[in-house]
Amino acid sequence: MGSERDHRLVSVVTVNYFSEELAARCVRSVLQAEPLASEDIEFAIVDNGSSLAWEPLLEGVPKICLIRCAENTGFARAANRGIRATRGDYIFLINPDSLVCEGAVSRAVAFLEDPANQTVAILGPKVYDDTQKGSVQLSVRSFPGFAQALFGRYSLLTRLWPTNPWSSRYLKSDWHHSAPGRVDWVSGCCMLLRRKALEEIGLFDEAYFMYIEDVDLCRRAWARGWEVAYFPAAEVIHQIGASSRHRPISMIVQHHRSMWIYYRKYFRDSIVIRAAVLLGIGTRAVVRIVPTLIGLCARRLVGSCGH
Repeated sequence: MGSERDHRLVSVVTVNYFSEELAARCVRSVLQAEPLASEDIEFAIVDNGSSLAWEPLLEGVPKICLIRCAENTGFARAANRGIRATRGDYIFLINPDSLVCEGAVSRAVAFLEDPANQTVAILGPKVYDDTQKGSVQLSVRSFPGFAQALFGRYSLLTRLWPTNPWSSRYLKSDWHHSAPGRVDWVSGCCMLLRRKALEEIGLFDEAYFMYIEDVDLCRRAWARGWEVAYFPAAEVIHQIGASSRHRPISMIVQHHRSMWIYYRKYFRDSIVIRAAVLLGIGTRAVVRIVPTLIGLCARRLVGSCGH
């Protein structure tokens, strides 16, 4: 990190929703993986509505700020609270269902400190599905257009024809994830944010309760002359959906609501196209809700029979 005069404080921020043990594990993974000195790092956990006693889980974690919300305020609003409560030059925002690999934060900060990268506002690391690093998550995407409802990861078209060129283009599934580069947007499951840039771009748009706020932030960064970068030398493990399993139907609804908010914010199409997009988003939501609902009912039925 350089001499003492060159130290840059890093604020590690995570938003918790009934995933306290995962959040504590995530924070401890940073401490275990990082050579950063204690004066270089601080922690903030924003707890969205739980009543659990955190003290035993966070015992021994230095410089940690616990922010309790009386209710679930959503990801964007909670993340903004965590960012405002910290003072680091860089904000390492990470989901609680994640683990940080060795040196990830230090390497990411060093990348943004490089004079060649002074215009990068947001950095996304390489994200794996599993601790064996056998599967890379598609955490880098192209900006979505009005047809996102057709080409998204969970869309009917992608499920029926995973290798179709339209979905591949949006998901960047055939893109090389081993080299750094400038990209449209990176997943909010983990990103390093330059505070100086956020002061100009603004924080997450709180109109989004959950999902798409990361796309929106990256889009606004590019619009203000900043850049978004993918940096695979920094690695994290992300257990997709571990934080949203408590209310799966609600999360699906919120995801598609956010898709509609994003579309209305950035696209000015005819009434006919708007109706088609709304229909596509609604159909996509139903396609995801129905099997999820069936699965929930089946598990409850099996559970009741077991008793």
